[in-house]
Amino acid sequence: MCECCCTSSLLRNFVSKLMHIVLLHPKQTCSDYLDLAQTHGRKWQRMLQHERDQRLRLEDMVEQLARQLGGLEQAAKEHSIPVRDRSSEFLKCATVSSKKHESHVDTPE
Repeated sequence: MCECCCTSSLLRNFVSKLMHIVLLHPKQTCSDYLDLAQTHGRKWQRMLQHERDQRLRLEDMVEQLARQLGGLEQAAKEHSIPVRDRSSEFLKCATVSSKKHESHVDTPE
């Protein structure tokens, strides 16, 4: 074989391998990226679904607490003592308390 044919053959082999590497590498990289994106995509979907579920549970809890608070406020309004009655009630309690305290005080003999 002549030197020209060997060089041509080597050159063709080199170009063929180079093209194979250049074309295969991006294809493999794209395939790796796609696998990674699909894996992480599923993880993100699960995480986002968990966040949505948690948000809905918290919204339900807030609504329930608001209803309970409304009920407690209504009950407090129904059982509240008007302000003028509270002051007279306080004075009555203070008077009764001081009389009890005076009756229980031991006098020195």
